[in-house]
Amino acid sequence: MHRIGVPQDVLQLRPGAFRADLMLIPLDQLQLVRIRLNQPVLAIGAKSDSTVLLSLSLAPIAAGAVGLQSHGTPLAEDAIYGLDSGRDIHLVTPDRYGLVLMGFNRQVLFDRAEALGCPELEGPLRGQNWLRIEPGRLQELRQLLAGIIARAEGQPAAFEQLTERRRWSGDLVPLVLEALVDGMERRQGRLREPSRIELVKLTEAWARAHPHTPITLEDLCRLVHASRRSLMRGFQEHLGMGPMAYLKLQRLHGVRRQLQSAEPGRATVVELAAAWGFSNAGHFAHDYRHHFGEAPNQTLRQRPPA
Repeated sequence: MHRIGVPQDVLQLRPGAFRADLMLIPLDQLQLVRIRLNQPVLAIGAKSDSTVLLSLSLAPIAAGAVGLQSHGTPLAEDAIYGLDSGRDIHLVTPDRYGLVLMGFNRQVLFDRAEALGCPELEGPLRGQNWLRIEPGRLQELRQLLAGIIARAEGQPAAFEQLTERRRWSGDLVPLVLEALVDGMERRQGRLREPSRIELVKLTEAWARAHPHTPITLEDLCRLVHASRRSLMRGFQEHLGMGPMAYLKLQRLHGVRRQLQSAEPGRATVVELAAAWGFSNAGHFAHDYRHHFGEAPNQTLRQRPPA
């Protein structure tokens, strides 16, 4: 924590063996700290004027005698907290708690916000230490953070490369800024329907995270908190097709990737298509040929030699 300019005093609140697992992940003009604690703690410390610290629970909070609290205020698991740089750190964590701490250079963060077209953030963040995140945004943010953490655990040397650090921060920073702006608008009572491109991006993120999961249009609308009309107009406007056509297209590509990498004789077109939700082999073959210009069994046979 000292390495990112956040010295803290940490007190273990319950007797017993204490384990803490911290991992520092350097990104481009941003540092992440993944923290896992097996016991409740009280963390006290000062914040730097040059750093914006944002904290987020990595998973639903386990029930216990001690809950997540900041300055005595209970925090929900969907809160992003620690926003107010004018306040010190006074955080109580629950049992078996995992969080990620994101440390931004203050000026860099506000410059990125301006470049991305977000409203001015510095004023609203003063005196406002936490915000609740809309469920779809929370899921997308947690999934991206989990991907960064998994990469850092599996291939830590990758983050020695500037291109790798820039790639991840380029994905992460816009999500964080959008979550902050949306949270502030919700707190101020200025709820707005997400823009059409936001609806498309939320659907895309869900589809990437659940490539084999069947879903209806009605369920998709509930997932992204939009009406059928808004969702369909968003996809028509930005991709020239409806949302269900997009999901089918993405899954056709998924089958194609597997056909291209499968070994003939050990996989069949019918099995792979069924795994991606295509139960009617005839319809699947027709759609596949129409889009890719060849039959699926041709793709399987044409797999290049290893």
